[in-house]
Amino acid sequence: MNLVRVIYERGITVRIIGTEWHVVNLSGSRSEKIDHPALITARYGVQPVVVTQRFGKDKTIDMLLRKTTPASFGLEVTDVRQRVPMTSPAFFKGLNLTYLLQAVQYHCTQLALLYSRNCERYSEFPFAESNDHNIVLFQGEPESYFEFDALVTAVRRAYDSCRYLLWQYFGPGCGHTPSSFHKTLPLCRDLPKHLAERMETSWSTYGEEITEYRDCIQHYVPLDFGNSSIHMEKLDNGAWSARVLIPDNPSAKARGKFLYATKRDALTYGWVVSNEILEVAKAMVDAITDQENSATDVQIPQPGNAADR
Repeated sequence: MNLVRVIYERGITVRIIGTEWHVVNLSGSRSEKIDHPALITARYGVQPVVVTQRFGKDKTIDMLLRKTTPASFGLEVTDVRQRVPMTSPAFFKGLNLTYLLQAVQYHCTQLALLYSRNCERYSEFPFAESNDHNIVLFQGEPESYFEFDALVTAVRRAYDSCRYLLWQYFGPGCGHTPSSFHKTLPLCRDLPKHLAERMETSWSTYGEEITEYRDCIQHYVPLDFGNSSIHMEKLDNGAWSARVLIPDNPSAKARGKFLYATKRDALTYGWVVSNEILEVAKAMVDAITDQENSATDVQIPQPGNAADR
């Protein structure tokens, strides 16, 4: 198993050419030799999002990385699935949650691959090499917006999927499960304090805004900046990077009212919220495991024999 490519935020890509690492997507299909991929983080302040590994002669696999740890996103999704007790009445709801986490992983990975592909495509245009501007618009490339739309929708659905396990283990566990994540939380009276605070913080910091993006996309207007525009930026070594801008204020629900003051990027934001919903799921199954272990540790007294009395 060998690492052959790393895709960073903004689509900055390094890969093995021959036996050496190169930054690719320089104008004119050129590349720049570097000693190690980690130099990209130091040079441009970006983190690796996706790595490509080769297995055997021909097979490769793209792996989404975690943002806060060096772990594989996919392996931690598998861990969530394996830790939902099979004896739980909500077991199949747990499978639904991991299905949605896998969807989050898929769409975030595809978004990173599109960033890298867009950088490659733009760098191949003859005019890219002679362009004197360091920032240009690359229009007519809507696929990145498609993937971002799908990604935030999957993240929002994953939040709501958590409610079944929360209701089963920390709420009444009977009757109708509330219709959404944020309606379920206050009714789960047995939530450990640290988990309740973690869930509330996640919802107020990320969940509410993700809901605004989803509602804007599904009920009002697309987030497309205009003509499916990607902001291409030439780096100091001549390589091209990409930004797919999304509005700071999706609650405006109108293209003419969108603001882009922070230059929020679809891949960076999407990767952040992908990691956040995985953290929420992990915290929840940790608490379920603790509850299950506590129940197992309770010793039930056994009646003695008549001779012992």
